[in-house]
Amino acid sequence: MLKIFRRYITINKQNNGTFYFDLGCVLEENEKWEEASQAFIKATKINSSIPLWHYHLGCVYQDLNKWQEASQALTNAISLDSSNSLWHYQLGCAHQELSRWKEASESFRKALETKNSNALWYFQFGYALQRCNLFDDSVIALSKAIKLDNSNKL
Repeated sequence: MLKIFRRYITINKQNNGTFYFDLGCVLEENEKWEEASQAFIKATKINSSIPLWHYHLGCVYQDLNKWQEASQALTNAISLDSSNSLWHYQLGCAHQELSRWKEASESFRKALETKNSNALWYFQFGYALQRCNLFDDSVIALSKAIKLDNSNKL
């Protein structure tokens, strides 16, 4: 399938971001992170106004442990569409990996504004708050995580 995508792009010489985005998605599914990142970069260079493309680029950068790049790509996605709670959560995770605790807690807070029943997200939020020395707020978030965790995985 990868060869078909590449051949199609080469034969048609399309300068259309959708082709590169679709190729990136196939590569991402096949855990070819570096190649996927290159496809998503091409897609976002052709058309930088599609937030989903930036989001996928950010996720692939996370898979590559390129946290600074992930943070930038996810920030780009959110600047184009701030309504997706998962994007805020992923940005919070990138900030955590960079030890940017204040930014991480802000991203987790935004994620939880619309999806406030996720135990893991509350746990991450509580941990980031603890690293910011906001212990009272951290206890509240961690307590909420424990209350929501029916599986006892936390």
